[in-house]
Amino acid sequence: MFYIVTKIILYKILVIIHYVWLVKIVWTEKAVIENQKNVDYLTENWEQKVLSSNYLNKLDSLINSLSTNPNLGKYDKQIGSHKILVVKQIYLFYEIRDNQIIIRSF
Repeated sequence: MFYIVTKIILYKILVIIHYVWLVKIVWTEKAVIENQKNVDYLTENWEQKVLSSNYLNKLDSLINSLSTNPNLGKYDKQIGSHKILVVKQIYLFYEIRDNQIIIRSF
């Protein structure tokens, strides 16, 4: 009985710690527009399979990873923000402010 209660308490603590490390993701208007341009380009020039399996899935996975590890991307002093490769030739540029990740552009 004691073992089960201890295990439940430890699980709840781990869930709380995980929640604390999650940061809010905020998209700028510029980032939304540029992302739509990327999707439009890929839709027009590549098969739907490439769009969904590569770009959209990798972008979704990357954003989830950033929410738990904001320093995942490399900081670029010249542009004053972090950058991380989504797929070949498309970078995501973001800033870390307080408990938020601001997606600036692609």
